Amino acid sequence: MNNLREKYEPLFRHILEKVNHDLLDLKTIFHLAWIIGCVEVVTYLLENNNHDQLDVKGAVNDVYRCVCDISCYDQDMNNLREKYEPLFRHILEKVNHDLLDLKTIFHLAWRIGCVEVVTYLLENNNHDQLDVKEAVNGVYRSVACRIRCLEVVAYLLENINHDQLDAKKAVNDLYRSVCDVRYYNHVMNNLRDTYDPLIRHILEKVNHDLLDLKTIFHLACRIRCLEVVAYLFENNNHDQVGVKEAVNDVFRSVGNNGYYTDGMNNLKEKYERLIIHILEKVNHDLLDLKTIFHLACRIGV
Repeated sequence: MNNLREKYEPLFRHILEKVNHDLLDLKTIFHLAWIIGCVEVVTYLLENNNHDQLDVKGAVNDVYRCVCDISCYDQDMNNLREKYEPLFRHILEKVNHDLLDLKTIFHLAWRIGCVEVVTYLLENNNHDQLDVKEAVNGVYRSVACRIRCLEVVAYLLENINHDQLDAKKAVNDLYRSVCDVRYYNHVMNNLRDTYDPLIRHILEKVNHDLLDLKTIFHLACRIRCLEVVAYLFENNNHDQVGVKEAVNDVFRSVGNNGYYTDGMNNLKEKYERLIIHILEKVNHDLLDLKTIFHLACRIGV
């Protein structure tokens, strides 16, 4: 998008300066300028044209759809915020709010982390109109690998009925998101550092009857949270946590890593202690020893 803006912003400005505006589709220029983040062009059009003619609401909706279509937008969030936050602030200052879809602006600002825009809208508008609940849900659904807001989790667990929070679903969603990370073995340390405190906190604070301990165990094995694995072994029936399936899951994940030979030493360091711990603590009748043997051979344990 930076390249697009660099290429087209001078062109837009030149056309707007030199061509009779009656010959131009200013609405299309405005929408395109919005999408690729041409602040000067957006500013010029807002200052020199009827806002109804530009269809500001439609332009914001177009940007929202574009952001929603970015498969890994969380990786580009800083760039998106840098591009669009000045535009948001400008239109909120310059455009009659009756011509804007404030709900969409709020949702988009939430999605890309525009704190100042979110703050402004919350302070100056009816919260029902903004649909705060759906904005938060939209961010939650969009994040591929759930962010670790440990303080927020702790606050909610301390102040809200745990049934209402559905901790089980949260952990299950986290597990699926980790499974969807391509080559997650290469980022396992980051995943472990991110989620290990969160998982331990949930296990300490939430009634285990409200949790899917099997999924937690699988997740802990997958990202090598040894303390969590040890805790679950010591405090739960081994049948309940599905040790065999967890080891099979780890084996499949290693097998799906196309470049695992390049990182075999790393895989060995990650899983050797885990495999030894499982063999020491779990009744071997509950294990698929063939898979463990294959996994050990594969990573050189």
